[in-house]
Amino acid sequence: MSIGCGSLFLNYLAYQLNLWWPNIIQAGAPTTNTLAETATIVGASNSWSNFSGLIATYLPPGTSLPAEPTGLGQPREPTDDPYPLGPSLTEVPILYMRHNLADDGTSHTGSLSDSPDIILKNNPVANPQAAFSTSV
Repeated sequence: MSIGCGSLFLNYLAYQLNLWWPNIIQAGAPTTNTLAETATIVGASNSWSNFSGLIATYLPPGTSLPAEPTGLGQPREPTDDPYPLGPSLTEVPILYMRHNLADDGTSHTGSLSDSPDIILKNNPVANPQAAFSTSV
């Protein structure tokens, strides 16, 4: 059980939090030899409670991990990496950035530096909505 949970936690660091394996391995918990120390060293604060909450939400007791395909017509094999867990892609907002004011979503020409959606400003603006809005 502890090996499976440890593997699940390490995969959480790598594939849920997008931390790099070399950084996780290098952290190596030099003082306590615990995964909690490793997570803290790589910058994952509250890692155990966040991990536990994610597992409780998406893989509650009695749920088995999804299986990985092994090849066409082959049986699926169990996995210890269910990540990333979270809302499905249909629930995640999609970023849309126009290349220019005439961009209707089919145009992919012109420089993105001409985009009205990218605003570089070094000073605060009192009313950004009025200052930067464009008519559609």
